[in-house]
Amino acid sequence: MTRGQMAKILVEGYKLPKTIDVIFTDVSADNSFKDYISVLATENITIGYSDGSFKPSQKLTRQHFAVFMARMLDDQFKPSAKPEPKPDPTPNPKPDPDPDFESGLYVISGAPTSFKNCTEMRKYYPNGVKKGHPAYESKRDRDNDNWACEK
Repeated sequence: MTRGQMAKILVEGYKLPKTIDVIFTDVSADNSFKDYISVLATENITIGYSDGSFKPSQKLTRQHFAVFMARMLDDQFKPSAKPEPKPDPTPNPKPDPDPDFESGLYVISGAPTSFKNCTEMRKYYPNGVKKGHPAYESKRDRDNDNWACEK
């Protein structure tokens, strides 16, 4: 297995969301593992090599796999320094400084709008969502009060 393949397996297996692009000197824009590698770098699971490369085609060593898994499962193993590769200079919108989570209408950027069940929805919206929210589904509003998955 290569380091690029490992990145894909970890990101898909743990359903890690993509946030920003992280540039490595040897990962081109058309590399099929680019987004997966960026996710691992964003989550501080990898920082790549000191020369700014990731080496996606290199065979994965047992040692590297153990480090990746340790960082996936326990934040104490993540390096304290930010990754060496710089994020893509594309500006990201700043989050609302005072989001109104209690309104039931607040939308988290990048959050899914369809969920398998209320348990999954509460990972993003712990108080549930109000009718009019993109993730609201009437089938999850069991007491017909226009709130889905509220506690």
